[in-house]
Amino acid sequence: MAEQPGVAVLVLTMLDGDDSVFAAMRAGARGYLLKSADREEIRQALDTVSRGGIAFSSGIASRVLGYFAGVERRRPPSRSPN
Repeated sequence: MAEQPGVAVLVLTMLDGDDSVFAAMRAGARGYLLKSADREEIRQALDTVSRGGIAFSSGIASRVLGYFAGVERRRPPSRSPN
């Protein structure tokens, strides 16, 4: 990502664990959707991310916001050694 700052990454995955979400964010992903997203949600996310916005599946977005708002009082997700 640092080598190509204009590239916008949207992750489409089956993984919804905090470690996966936060690792993608740390790597520079602008969006994170689950493969269960419908076609329209994926299209909108692609459009949003390509214009510089961010897009998260609603459940993922709620957890991320909760984490940063201090709602969840647990430790930050661990960093992968990779």
